[in-house]
Amino acid sequence: MRHDFIDHHSRPGGPLQRLHPAGKVWAAVLAVTAASAVPAPRFTPFWPLLGLWLAGAALGRVRPDHLLGKLWLPLGFTVLAVLPLPWLRPSGSPWPGWPSLAGWPFYPESAWLALHAIARAAVILLLVILLMATTPFGELMHVLEQGRVPRVFLRILALLYRYLFIVVDEAEKMQLAVACRSTGRMPARRWRRMIGNAVGTLFLRSLERGEAVYQAMLARGFAGRFQSLSDARWSWREVLLLTGTLGMAALSGWKSWHP
Repeated sequence: MRHDFIDHHSRPGGPLQRLHPAGKVWAAVLAVTAASAVPAPRFTPFWPLLGLWLAGAALGRVRPDHLLGKLWLPLGFTVLAVLPLPWLRPSGSPWPGWPSLAGWPFYPESAWLALHAIARAAVILLLVILLMATTPFGELMHVLEQGRVPRVFLRILALLYRYLFIVVDEAEKMQLAVACRSTGRMPARRWRRMIGNAVGTLFLRSLERGEAVYQAMLARGFAGRFQSLSDARWSWREVLLLTGTLGMAALSGWKSWHP
């Protein structure tokens, strides 16, 4: 089972990984807050935050294209949500040069708002992905628990994180078994029936292994609290990180309200 396709860059290897997890979480909170406060339809305030993201990727020795590869799936939900906005939100005067959608005209101002929403979501997701890629998941949960995040919410996240690997592992085993037993193209009817059976089997096998994992967690002393084995301590590096992040956030805010 592969346990590291989400945060496999979180092991000590770069200056960013050696920082205290709480410092990285607070830096991410500052950057995300600054990105959320950018008024529409301004785009220039996002540049300092993107520069901060690139600096973090360099310090964490993570390739930017690797982080961008994890962006398309969560960003796709935002794109689907705001895609009809230029036709469904009247603003200003419609643009007759753009084709209408079921009789609704196209509004350029609403299109800029949709693009701004996509850009804001992309910046926030990139910052969160960088945080998760360079911070072990257990340490992240420990910091969030110390920050008074509801424990029930953290348990759901922890179990979802662990069971995700179980589902992926079972799916890979079933895919390998199908590939070993296939001798060529099969009829579409048989393929659909096989996919239906595979989904049901995957659910049952994942449920059984998930119960075994939970029993193993209880046997190892899991009582709903997240313990940390990290020996990282606050130092001038964390202060420098927060100062730099605060400076970039202030620059983004200044660009938001001063053309």
